[in-house]
Amino acid sequence: EFHSNSQTSALSVQSGLVSSGQTNEVGLFAYIVLLDLGILAIVLKKEAWWVLEPLTLGATYLIYSAWYGENYEPSLHVSAIVFLSIIWLLFFSLEFYRLLRSNTRLIEIRSVITVLNTLLYYVMLYIVVDPLYHDYMGSITILIAIVYLVGFFVLRWRLPENKTVHIIYSFTSIFLIIIATTIQFTGFVIVSFWALEVLILVWVGIRWKLIYLWYTAFGLLVVTIIKLVLTKNMFLYNDLDLYMLMLNPRGYATSIIILVAFLTATLSKRLEIPYINQMRSAILYTGSILLLLFLSIETNDFFRIISISTASADVEWYEATRFLALAVVWMIYALIFIGIGLYSSTEPLLYCGIAASFLAIVEVIVRSFLEYIPIDRFQVLFNERMLAFVFLIFSVILISRWLRQKSERYSWIPVLVNLSRISSLILIFMLLTSEIRDLFGNKMAVLQNNLSISDTDNHLVVLANLQQLSLSGAWLVYSIVLMIIGIWRR
Repeated sequence: EFHSNSQTSALSVQSGLVSSGQTNEVGLFAYIVLLDLGILAIVLKKEAWWVLEPLTLGATYLIYSAWYGENYEPSLHVSAIVFLSIIWLLFFSLEFYRLLRSNTRLIEIRSVITVLNTLLYYVMLYIVVDPLYHDYMGSITILIAIVYLVGFFVLRWRLPENKTVHIIYSFTSIFLIIIATTIQFTGFVIVSFWALEVLILVWVGIRWKLIYLWYTAFGLLVVTIIKLVLTKNMFLYNDLDLYMLMLNPRGYATSIIILVAFLTATLSKRLEIPYINQMRSAILYTGSILLLLFLSIETNDFFRIISISTASADVEWYEATRFLALAVVWMIYALIFIGIGLYSSTEPLLYCGIAASFLAIVEVIVRSFLEYIPIDRFQVLFNERMLAFVFLIFSVILISRWLRQKSERYSWIPVLVNLSRISSLILIFMLLTSEIRDLFGNKMAVLQNNLSISDTDNHLVVLANLQQLSLSGAWLVYSIVLMIIGIWRR
């Protein structure tokens, strides 16, 4: 009897809705609303006839879509918005009322209907509203999200054990807020708001022990970082009028994401879930690498923008100094992260710091093979390359000392200490070599520019020979000193 009655009712629903294809939108919408209201009242009274609910939902939105495709025009947007909102509210209210009465029969099927109702309503509402009122679409989306958020809190109190319902309502509000941010803002502002949403989800998930919110936050953090990387001006800032070192939209957004990543990793210490240690390490690695990348990009753009606005004679100097500045920035980063990593036994920070120190050393060594630019401005011992080398040498020595103090913690530390010592010796050797080479290179450049000297070629040969002799002598003295120190320390 149930199947017979429900099939008859389903056919009457379809025929009633389909036969209402009028051109008078007010009459059509009023008829459909009254028809839906009657059918949903039947479903509420006779739960065995649940099949009428999804059929009514599908038929209603199908008829609206047909009307929209054939008869809609912008002047009818108010009627369309009101109709869609009433239909959404009817199905939403029915389900919410049943949940308040602790009616969870066929909850899986009803949850699917709830999701479909929200999805169809929002998509069709967006199609109508956004072309006419784009500036308001974000606020409208937030209002819908608030409805589901309030519903989540109410149902969490009313049905504390029903996780399915909690997930449906919380996820709906979360995704709507994400969509609202995307609609309302652009570029780095979107990234900033997404990052703040991640932090809120992490805090709520840990505070109320809602692990699914923490996993959602982790996924949103990944998406936010991808969005940041793909955002215009991330790797090369072209809005010169808006650029200030660190204090620019890219700087704000990246700083917020990095802060959120480290706070997420810190807060996750309270969790006891599978693979939490691996996920926490992944977050720390991501935040650390993102910070190193951000510092590198900002340093690169700072010197690039200065070189664009400066005199052409200074462009080469700024370009050369940029690479030394990068090495110094990387070493400062390395000192901070190695120090924190060793002190707190946080391996991701420690390893990222060690990698940054390696990059800084390689960068300076590579730059030392190149002649000072411009060579005619070179001053022995008093130049930016000298300062960079001295800073890196003392930094490597300091890192080596820190590592020796923690040698019992990691078996690989003695090897790294030896590599640090070798690196400091190589840096001293390269500094000595480049300073002597460029000292004579400077004299040769000055001599070539002085056309009043008749025997320029002879002087150049003499200087070249003195350069080679000086280098050979310095290398010999350096090697003897190292041998003496090595024998004495042995």
